[in-house]
Amino acid sequence: MMKLHEKIYRLRTEKKMSQGDLAESLDVSRQSVSKWETGASIPDLDKLVKMSDLFGVTMDYLVREEREAVSENTQRSDEPVAQNTVIVKEVFPIRKLFGAILFVGAFILLFIAWPLSVFAAALGAICFIFRKHTLLWCAWFTYFSLDTFLVTGTAISRRAVFSPHAYGEYGIRMIVHWVYLLLLVALIGWTVLTFRRVRCALTARGRTGLALGWIVAFGVLPLIHFILSGWVGKKLMALTEAAGGVFTVGSELYEQYRFYVDLMGTVGFVTEWIQIVAFPILLVITVSLIHMRKERKVL
Repeated sequence: MMKLHEKIYRLRTEKKMSQGDLAESLDVSRQSVSKWETGASIPDLDKLVKMSDLFGVTMDYLVREEREAVSENTQRSDEPVAQNTVIVKEVFPIRKLFGAILFVGAFILLFIAWPLSVFAAALGAICFIFRKHTLLWCAWFTYFSLDTFLVTGTAISRRAVFSPHAYGEYGIRMIVHWVYLLLLVALIGWTVLTFRRVRCALTARGRTGLALGWIVAFGVLPLIHFILSGWVGKKLMALTEAAGGVFTVGSELYEQYRFYVDLMGTVGFVTEWIQIVAFPILLVITVSLIHMRKERKVL
């Protein structure tokens, strides 16, 4: 039967947090945490609520010793089955099976199409590295790889759906643009739903960092991209005028023109993917803070 101070110590060490880290997350002194873990004092109710959110456990688990005893007895009664289950998962998990198949496919593709070989090997590595949400991470890597190929080798673009000029193209191409965008929306939605129950107990500094994250990702970066686009546009116009509107392949003006075009494409690709990655992360943290605030009001 574990007591409150023992649970606090165990949960903190499982999270690999020091007493100072926990104290900063709860806005208390390190000495207060030390007293809690030795049983010299008991945390206030609001600190217990924050700890339950931070450690991902219920208030009932933290404060009630009887439930812990029942849980331990239940675990002992089911122990042989649990051990067998763990052995099966560790020896022959499905994700590792698919990872091995992908590695074999990567070796075969190495002699046929090496870019696909690299892609298959990377997916195989993901299957071995990520024990949780493996399919989600594979989907993200697949979409990123597809995006890299489409940006460098085709005219397909998510942003085309927001351009009025694109709707004068063939209908099938516009459908592809929309499907490409909707796949990203579905992937972001899948990520947010997967981590919707995550609880992030942020300090005042952490909440400030969250606000700055939103501002930088969707305020500062688009502004930098806009300014750089204007500068590159002027450079391209000057080069076009210098070449008389006709570029000779291999000439110095042509190479300069290609450099600025590639620069703009690279900056746009990197900026867009920073925003794509930042959006679900910031959204999950923001939703977590909203839920925590509602839960505190209920309590």
